[in-house]
Amino acid sequence: QTITFFRASVGNASILDSYLEGVINCLYGIVVGIVVISLLGFNPWPLLMSLSTIMVTTAFAVGPTVSKTIEGIMLIVVMRPYDIGDRIILGGSGKEIVDPVEASKSWFVEDISLFTTTLRYAPTNEVAMVSNGSICGSRIVN
Repeated sequence: QTITFFRASVGNASILDSYLEGVINCLYGIVVGIVVISLLGFNPWPLLMSLSTIMVTTAFAVGPTVSKTIEGIMLIVVMRPYDIGDRIILGGSGKEIVDPVEASKSWFVEDISLFTTTLRYAPTNEVAMVSNGSICGSRIVN
């Protein structure tokens, strides 16, 4: 069982690594494109100013959604408070102490992706898919 959890953890790490590699490659391509445009004798600054205006407008429009997504990614990539197969309790603000009744309301982590975590409630066999951004705002007892 430990080997199964280790394989799942390695699989999730490779998914996260490939996503981050794609983001870095995209940023690298943009920088290379700007350098090539400037080497060809064109002035890239008016183009960059136009694009920055569009990006600021888009950021205000989708800001909260992107914020939740980035929080979820940081939770999974950096903090890693749980792994596949862990029993966790979600909820609260973090001030209260976990009592035995609350401990019986625990969930088992079945799958972790970049944006969602799949949890299973053992007593009823209920499956829930929760966004990592919403998990980031709650207390996690592992």
